[in-house]
Amino acid sequence: MLEHAVGSLGTWAYLLVFLLTAGETGALVGLLLPGETLVIFAGALAGRGRLDTVALSAAVVAGGIIGDSVGFAVGRWTRGRPSAQRLLGRLQPGDRGGRARELLRRRGGEAVFTGRFIGVVRSFMPLAAGVSGLPYRRFLAYSAAASLIWGVGSVLVGYFFGPEAERLVRTAGTTGAFAAGGAAVLVLLLILVKRRADHRHSLR
Repeated sequence: MLEHAVGSLGTWAYLLVFLLTAGETGALVGLLLPGETLVIFAGALAGRGRLDTVALSAAVVAGGIIGDSVGFAVGRWTRGRPSAQRLLGRLQPGDRGGRARELLRRRGGEAVFTGRFIGVVRSFMPLAAGVSGLPYRRFLAYSAAASLIWGVGSVLVGYFFGPEAERLVRTAGTTGAFAAGGAAVLVLLLILVKRRADHRHSLR
């Protein structure tokens, strides 16, 4: 149903993907938005030629970076305010927000990068980073790098595995899905290199 809805939107599908990807990293709504699932479905549509792969990847990456920045800004705004103290009191190790806070405490800026690939942490990490006082430039660097890899990777997982992509994520996890996607990309690159070498050889 979700895949059909995205496919019926035409060029508006890019805006939908962008908005849901950006919204996924908002702590208040991230758990309610099927951002990763939508991206994989959209990647499957790109694999069938119904969406442009480059435009789709750009929408996902931009959504990830902007969504992270909004979450960070909210966290920074609440820092030092009574509401921030209540928030930190709720983010205890063991729940989803607590995992983000604990990962950030142990690994600093690297946690921002790692958190993008952990579904239960992704929604809370930008907010926790803002509250923690992490410099925005450092946060943005890690966020941009993670969003680029996660965004393009998610699109390619859907592109290469199509309808099986969501089941792959559920059974093998995000890491397994990315490993499979990486293997598929590697095979594609090898094929392209071989074709180019054959083409050069035929011109001699």
